[in-house]
Amino acid sequence: MRLSWHDPGTPRADKANGKTVDIAGFPLTLLAAGSADHFLMMAEPGCCQGCVPANPLAVVEVSADQPLKLGNGPLRLSGTWRVAADRDGWRYQLHDAEVKPGVTRRALMAASPLFCLLVPAMAQAADGTAVDIHSHAGNLIRASYGRDSLLDVAGPMKRGGMSAICLCIVADSPVISTSGGRIRPNRNPRPGELYDFGKT
Repeated sequence: MRLSWHDPGTPRADKANGKTVDIAGFPLTLLAAGSADHFLMMAEPGCCQGCVPANPLAVVEVSADQPLKLGNGPLRLSGTWRVAADRDGWRYQLHDAEVKPGVTRRALMAASPLFCLLVPAMAQAADGTAVDIHSHAGNLIRASYGRDSLLDVAGPMKRGGMSAICLCIVADSPVISTSGGRIRPNRNPRPGELYDFGKT
């Protein structure tokens, strides 16, 4: 049975509980990894590592018997579809997942706009007017957790023809932690705590 990203939240997805299904999507792991046996999958690529939609119907939790090779493009997976009852977890899960060989016509059409991104990016970089509107450059994420110091940002920007970047942090990082492979809040923030954290 083949499922699309229009199915989650509908009776068709719920009735598929326990059945073998195929679904294609983009993998997302908490940390950058070339392979994983437990990860999330979404209809579109995530903007950055650990950035997950709040909508539980927009995510499928994937588990496999052995690590699956992850790339930058979409994966077509086959496995046992499970509808979870855990309110704090993801509603849909794919167990015993395996990679389906080949590229589907639908996946190729969905990814085709990405092939055009390189042309305007090269054109922008040529005159130094490119802007990155969501960047964790300079080791910002790890530095915000206090683990490592910031790295040089200006040098790589000049070499790449980037004129401006918008640095992004995980503003709620003081009150989140990883539990069972999922990012969860571990306490309520104190008044003003996250605002102060965002300024450091």
